[in-house]
Amino acid sequence: MNDNSVNNHITPHTSEYTLDIIDKTTNEIILIYNNKNVDDLIEIMNGFPLNRYSRKLTGDDMYLWEA
Repeated sequence: MNDNSVNNHITPHTSEYTLDIIDKTTNEIILIYNNKNVDDLIEIMNGFPLNRYSRKLTGDDMYLWEA
Protein backbone atom coordinates (compact mmCIF):
# COMPACT_ATOMS: atom_id res chain seq x y z
CA MET A 1 0.00 0.00 0.00
CA ASN A 2 1.31 3.42 -0.92
CA ASP A 3 1.73 5.67 2.14
CA ASN A 4 0.24 8.62 0.24
CA SER A 5 -3.04 6.80 -0.40
CA VAL A 6 -3.89 7.00 3.31
CA ASN A 7 -4.43 10.76 3.04
CA ASN A 8 -6.56 10.65 -0.10
CA HIS A 9 -10.25 11.42 0.24
CA ILE A 10 -12.73 11.38 -2.64
CA THR A 11 -15.68 13.65 -2.01
CA PRO A 12 -19.08 12.90 -3.56
CA HIS A 13 -20.20 14.94 -6.57
CA THR A 14 -22.51 17.79 -5.54
CA SER A 15 -23.31 21.29 -6.71
CA GLU A 16 -23.26 22.63 -3.16
CA TYR A 17 -20.76 22.87 -0.34
CA THR A 18 -21.63 21.61 3.13
CA LEU A 19 -20.38 23.03 6.40
CA ASP A 20 -20.74 20.98 9.58
CA ILE A 21 -20.16 22.62 12.96
CA ILE A 22 -19.29 20.11 15.68
CA ASP A 23 -19.38 20.86 19.42
CA LYS A 24 -16.12 19.53 20.91
CA THR A 25 -17.62 18.90 24.36
CA THR A 26 -20.34 16.55 23.06
CA ASN A 27 -18.72 15.57 19.73
CA GLU A 28 -22.09 16.15 18.02
CA ILE A 29 -22.91 18.08 14.87
CA ILE A 30 -24.87 21.09 16.06
CA LEU A 31 -25.33 22.93 12.74
CA ILE A 32 -25.26 21.99 9.05
CA TYR A 33 -25.15 24.65 6.33
CA ASN A 34 -25.46 24.05 2.58
CA ASN A 35 -24.61 26.71 0.03
CA LYS A 36 -23.33 26.95 -3.54
CA ASN A 37 -21.00 29.79 -2.51
CA VAL A 38 -18.03 28.53 -0.49
CA ASP A 39 -17.12 32.07 0.55
CA ASP A 40 -20.43 32.39 2.43
CA LEU A 41 -19.71 29.19 4.31
CA ILE A 42 -16.16 30.26 5.17
CA GLU A 43 -17.56 33.47 6.64
CA ILE A 44 -20.01 31.46 8.78
CA MET A 45 -17.27 28.99 9.72
CA ASN A 46 -15.02 31.75 11.02
CA GLY A 47 -17.72 32.71 13.53
CA PHE A 48 -17.18 29.43 15.40
CA PRO A 49 -13.87 29.44 17.34
CA LEU A 50 -11.70 26.32 17.17
CA ASN A 51 -11.24 26.21 20.93
CA ARG A 52 -14.90 25.12 21.24
CA TYR A 53 -15.95 23.82 17.81
CA SER A 54 -14.62 21.59 15.04
CA ARG A 55 -15.49 22.61 11.51
CA LYS A 56 -15.81 20.44 8.39
CA LEU A 57 -16.27 21.95 4.93
CA THR A 58 -16.84 19.58 1.99
CA GLY A 59 -17.71 19.86 -1.69
CA ASP A 60 -16.72 18.54 -5.12
CA ASP A 61 -13.25 20.00 -4.95
CA MET A 62 -12.50 20.19 -1.24
CA TYR A 63 -12.44 18.44 2.09
CA LEU A 64 -11.40 20.69 4.97
CA TRP A 65 -11.45 19.52 8.57
CA GLU A 66 -10.40 21.88 11.33
CA ALA A 67 -10.39 20.60 14.89
